[in-house]
This record gives sequence, structure tokens and C-alpha cells, in this order.
Amino acid sequence: MNNYLELIEIAQKYSIQINQNVKNKLFPHKIEDAELTSINKAIDIDDPILPKHSMLEVNRIIRDTKKTKELKKLYDYKCQICGLSIQLPNSDFCEVHHLQPLGGDHKGFDVIENMIAVCPNHHTLFDYRAIAIHPSTLDIFQYDKKILGKLFVKPEHKLSSVYLEYHFKQVFNL
Repeated sequence: MNNYLELIEIAQKYSIQINQNVKNKLFPHKIEDAELTSINKAIDIDDPILPKHSMLEVNRIIRDTKKTKELKKLYDYKCQICGLSIQLPNSDFCEVHHLQPLGGDHKGFDVIENMIAVCPNHHTLFDYRAIAIHPSTLDIFQYDKKILGKLFVKPEHKLSSVYLEYHFKQVFNL
């Protein structure tokens, strides 16, 4: 009985009509129409409980937002890897990645020479060490050493080879 109801629920979810002959072969016992309509009804739940809150003290790095805004503007809020930007109602959006991270043991500097403009997807790939930039060719390497493309760098962006090498060797481990 449960298998039949699961099949019907899946069929209804994807707007699939199940032939009556198929129903009869799979489930020889008779199911009333009332049972079929009952699986698509909303259920009542108890009153929800608000999540608990706690006070938290955070020690974070204060970044120079003027520099990140300058870099984003230089690239017209587009990713230096894929050329895409996030379209928001009042503006475009991209993020900035630091090749030598600012925190932890890396102790990178918050300077434009250490920054690239990226979309959120590529930023996440950098943060999880799934991609890196070859310091001399600017090829984008994936974790399996497959080349995905090349970093676009405007002449005005003085990207430092020191930070590129640091990311490639210390962060990405190549």
C-alpha cells in the first residue's frame, strides 16, 4: 500500500498520468479515490518555536573596502575568470578574492596587487582550493590539473606575481 501511495505521490508531483492497467498490475488491491486525494492535502503542524539566540564575540579582519570597490569598478563588476556579474535591482555585483588570504597563518596584505574580482561561484572555488591561477601563464587550473581558461587582467591592474605564486604553491599546493 505504501509503495502505491509513493508512486502516486511521485506521479502527481511531476504531473504524470498513470494508466489504470499499470496501476492494476502493480497493485492488484483496490484503492479508493479518496485515498489518492488525501496524499496531496496540507497537514497541520504544531506552532513553530523560534530558534534560540546567544551572544557571540567575533574577532575579524577589517578590510579596506575602498580598495575592493576600486577593483570591482575597474572590472565593471565582472568576474575576471568568466566575465559574468550578478545582476541586482540597483547595481551589478561581484566579489573580491585575496590570493594570499588575510587570515590564519597566511597573513596576506589587503592590497589591490593581492586581489582579483570574481563571481561568487569562482570565489567559492578559490576558497575551497578547487581552482588556482598559474603565476606565469595566468591559466586557471582545476584541482585535477585540468586547465579551465585564463585570467583576464587589465593593464591598470598591477597584480603581483608574489601573491600569485603564494596562492599557487602555498594555498593550492602545486
